[in-house]
Amino acid sequence: MFSSTYCPAWHSKRPLLLEAVKSLLDEQNLAVQKAISELIVVMASHCYLIGPSGELFVEYLVRHCALSDQKKYVNESSKVKIGAFCPTELRAICEKGLLLLTITIPEMQHILWPLLLKMIIPRAYTSAAATVCRCISELCRHRSSSSNVMLSECKARDDIPNPEELFARLVVLLHDPLAREQQATQILM
Repeated sequence: MFSSTYCPAWHSKRPLLLEAVKSLLDEQNLAVQKAISELIVVMASHCYLIGPSGELFVEYLVRHCALSDQKKYVNESSKVKIGAFCPTELRAICEKGLLLLTITIPEMQHILWPLLLKMIIPRAYTSAAATVCRCISELCRHRSSSSNVMLSECKARDDIPNPEELFARLVVLLHDPLAREQQATQILM
Protein backbone atom coordinates (compact mmCIF):
# COMPACT_ATOMS: atom_id res chain seq x y z
CA MET A 1 0.00 0.00 0.00
CA PHE A 2 1.02 3.64 -0.31
CA SER A 3 2.99 5.34 2.40
CA SER A 4 2.59 9.00 3.19
CA THR A 5 6.35 9.37 3.68
CA TYR A 6 8.54 10.93 1.04
CA CYS A 7 9.90 8.41 -1.45
CA PRO A 8 12.69 9.74 -3.71
CA ALA A 9 12.30 6.87 -6.19
CA TRP A 10 8.65 7.78 -6.87
CA HIS A 11 9.25 11.52 -6.73
CA SER A 12 11.61 11.34 -9.69
CA LYS A 13 9.01 9.37 -11.64
CA ARG A 14 6.14 11.79 -10.94
CA PRO A 15 6.08 13.35 -14.45
CA LEU A 16 6.12 9.90 -16.03
CA LEU A 17 3.26 8.73 -13.82
CA LEU A 18 1.21 11.85 -14.58
CA GLU A 19 1.71 11.38 -18.32
CA ALA A 20 0.76 7.71 -18.12
CA VAL A 21 -2.46 8.53 -16.27
CA LYS A 22 -3.23 11.43 -18.67
CA SER A 23 -3.01 9.01 -21.58
CA LEU A 24 -5.82 6.95 -20.01
CA LEU A 25 -8.29 9.80 -19.39
CA ASP A 26 -10.22 9.11 -22.60
CA GLU A 27 -10.60 5.40 -21.87
CA GLN A 28 -14.24 4.28 -22.20
CA ASN A 29 -14.02 1.10 -20.12
CA LEU A 30 -15.88 1.63 -16.84
CA ALA A 31 -13.46 -0.51 -14.84
CA VAL A 32 -10.55 1.61 -16.09
CA GLN A 33 -12.48 4.83 -15.38
CA LYS A 34 -13.14 3.62 -11.83
CA ALA A 35 -9.46 2.79 -11.31
CA ILE A 36 -8.39 6.17 -12.74
CA SER A 37 -10.84 8.01 -10.48
CA GLU A 38 -9.50 6.23 -7.42
CA LEU A 39 -5.91 6.79 -8.55
CA ILE A 40 -6.54 10.53 -8.96
CA VAL A 41 -7.63 10.76 -5.32
CA VAL A 42 -4.55 8.82 -4.18
CA MET A 43 -2.24 10.99 -6.31
CA ALA A 44 -3.85 14.12 -4.85
CA SER A 45 -3.31 12.84 -1.32
CA HIS A 46 0.41 12.55 -2.15
CA CYS A 47 0.50 16.07 -3.68
CA TYR A 48 1.04 14.81 -7.24
CA LEU A 49 -1.69 17.01 -8.70
CA ILE A 50 -0.03 20.36 -9.16
CA GLY A 51 -0.29 22.84 -12.00
CA PRO A 52 -2.35 22.35 -15.16
CA SER A 53 -2.32 18.56 -14.86
CA GLY A 54 -4.05 18.91 -11.49
CA GLU A 55 -6.86 20.86 -13.13
CA LEU A 56 -7.14 18.22 -15.84
CA PHE A 57 -7.54 15.44 -13.28
CA VAL A 58 -10.06 17.38 -11.17
CA GLU A 59 -12.06 18.13 -14.32
CA TYR A 60 -12.04 14.38 -15.03
CA LEU A 61 -13.70 13.78 -11.66
CA VAL A 62 -16.25 16.54 -12.28
CA ARG A 63 -17.03 15.13 -15.74
CA HIS A 64 -17.77 11.76 -14.19
CA CYS A 65 -19.81 13.36 -11.40
CA ALA A 66 -22.01 14.62 -14.24
CA LEU A 67 -22.82 11.16 -15.58
CA SER A 68 -26.51 11.24 -16.28
CA ASP A 69 -28.94 8.56 -15.16
CA GLN A 70 -30.35 8.62 -18.69
CA LYS A 71 -27.03 8.32 -20.53
CA LYS A 72 -26.58 5.10 -22.51
CA TYR A 73 -23.43 3.02 -22.33
CA VAL A 74 -22.69 0.50 -25.04
CA ASN A 75 -26.41 0.37 -25.93
CA GLU A 76 -27.37 -0.56 -22.37
CA SER A 77 -29.20 1.35 -19.67
CA SER A 78 -27.10 2.91 -16.89
CA LYS A 79 -28.93 0.70 -14.42
CA VAL A 80 -27.48 -2.42 -16.04
CA LYS A 81 -24.19 -3.64 -14.65
CA ILE A 82 -21.27 -3.44 -17.06
CA GLY A 83 -18.42 -5.47 -15.69
CA ALA A 84 -18.42 -5.41 -11.92
CA PHE A 85 -20.34 -2.15 -11.45
CA CYS A 86 -22.57 0.37 -13.23
CA PRO A 87 -22.10 4.01 -14.33
CA THR A 88 -24.15 5.20 -11.36
CA GLU A 89 -21.55 3.66 -9.06
CA LEU A 90 -18.75 5.35 -11.02
CA ARG A 91 -20.52 8.67 -10.55
CA ALA A 92 -20.80 8.03 -6.79
CA ILE A 93 -17.08 7.19 -6.58
CA CYS A 94 -16.18 10.43 -8.37
CA GLU A 95 -18.53 12.50 -6.20
CA LYS A 96 -17.04 11.05 -3.01
CA GLY A 97 -13.52 11.47 -4.39
CA LEU A 98 -14.06 15.12 -5.28
CA LEU A 99 -15.53 15.84 -1.86
CA LEU A 100 -12.62 13.99 -0.23
CA LEU A 101 -10.12 16.16 -2.15
CA THR A 102 -11.99 19.25 -1.03
CA ILE A 103 -12.29 18.42 2.65
CA THR A 104 -9.15 16.46 3.50
CA ILE A 105 -6.35 17.72 1.26
CA PRO A 106 -5.54 21.39 1.97
CA GLU A 107 -2.92 21.42 -0.80
CA MET A 108 -5.72 21.01 -3.35
CA GLN A 109 -7.49 24.26 -2.41
CA HIS A 110 -5.42 26.39 -4.79
CA ILE A 111 -6.49 24.13 -7.69
CA LEU A 112 -10.08 23.48 -6.61
CA TRP A 113 -11.09 27.05 -5.79
CA PRO A 114 -10.85 28.61 -9.23
CA LEU A 115 -11.56 25.41 -11.18
CA LEU A 116 -14.81 24.51 -9.43
CA LEU A 117 -16.17 27.99 -10.11
CA LYS A 118 -15.51 27.40 -13.81
CA MET A 119 -17.26 24.01 -13.67
CA ILE A 120 -20.63 25.57 -12.80
CA ILE A 121 -21.09 27.30 -16.16
CA PRO A 122 -20.74 24.54 -18.83
CA ARG A 123 -23.98 22.69 -19.57
CA ALA A 124 -22.01 19.46 -19.89
CA TYR A 125 -21.48 19.56 -16.11
CA THR A 126 -25.06 20.40 -15.13
CA SER A 127 -25.59 17.01 -13.50
CA ALA A 128 -22.52 17.63 -11.32
CA ALA A 129 -23.78 20.99 -10.04
CA ALA A 130 -24.90 19.71 -6.63
CA THR A 131 -21.53 18.11 -5.94
CA VAL A 132 -19.60 21.10 -7.29
CA CYS A 133 -21.66 23.52 -5.17
CA ARG A 134 -21.15 21.36 -2.09
CA CYS A 135 -17.39 21.37 -2.69
CA ILE A 136 -17.38 25.15 -3.19
CA SER A 137 -19.32 25.52 0.05
CA GLU A 138 -16.73 23.38 1.87
CA LEU A 139 -13.88 25.41 0.37
CA CYS A 140 -15.52 28.64 1.50
CA ARG A 141 -16.01 27.22 4.98
CA HIS A 142 -12.30 26.37 5.21
CA ARG A 143 -11.22 29.70 3.74
CA SER A 144 -13.74 31.97 5.48
CA SER A 145 -10.98 33.80 7.32
CA SER A 146 -9.41 34.79 4.01
CA SER A 147 -12.54 35.76 2.08
CA ASN A 148 -10.92 38.96 0.80
CA VAL A 149 -8.09 36.88 -0.64
CA MET A 150 -10.61 34.62 -2.41
CA LEU A 151 -12.39 37.61 -3.90
CA SER A 152 -9.16 39.17 -5.17
CA GLU A 153 -8.10 35.80 -6.64
CA CYS A 154 -11.35 35.66 -8.60
CA LYS A 155 -11.01 39.20 -9.91
CA ALA A 156 -7.39 38.61 -10.94
CA ARG A 157 -8.16 35.68 -13.24
CA ASP A 158 -9.88 36.17 -16.59
CA ASP A 159 -10.87 32.51 -16.93
CA ILE A 160 -13.14 32.55 -13.86
CA PRO A 161 -16.77 33.48 -14.55
CA ASN A 162 -17.81 36.83 -13.16
CA PRO A 163 -20.30 36.95 -10.26
CA GLU A 164 -23.19 37.85 -12.57
CA GLU A 165 -22.56 34.80 -14.79
CA LEU A 166 -22.35 32.53 -11.76
CA PHE A 167 -25.51 33.99 -10.24
CA ALA A 168 -27.45 33.63 -13.50
CA ARG A 169 -26.33 30.02 -13.97
CA LEU A 170 -27.22 29.09 -10.39
CA VAL A 171 -30.67 30.67 -10.72
CA VAL A 172 -31.23 28.62 -13.88
CA LEU A 173 -30.15 25.48 -12.02
CA LEU A 174 -32.69 26.23 -9.28
CA HIS A 175 -35.53 25.65 -11.77
CA ASP A 176 -35.55 21.97 -10.79
CA PRO A 177 -35.67 21.87 -6.98
CA LEU A 178 -36.06 18.08 -6.97
CA ALA A 179 -32.94 17.39 -9.03
CA ARG A 180 -30.68 14.63 -7.77
CA GLU A 181 -28.33 15.10 -4.84
CA GLN A 182 -30.47 17.91 -3.41
CA GLN A 183 -29.14 20.29 -6.03
CA ALA A 184 -31.26 23.26 -4.93
CA THR A 185 -30.14 22.85 -1.32
CA GLN A 186 -26.48 22.67 -2.31
CA ILE A 187 -26.81 25.77 -4.51
CA LEU A 188 -28.44 27.79 -1.74
CA MET A 189 -25.86 26.80 0.85
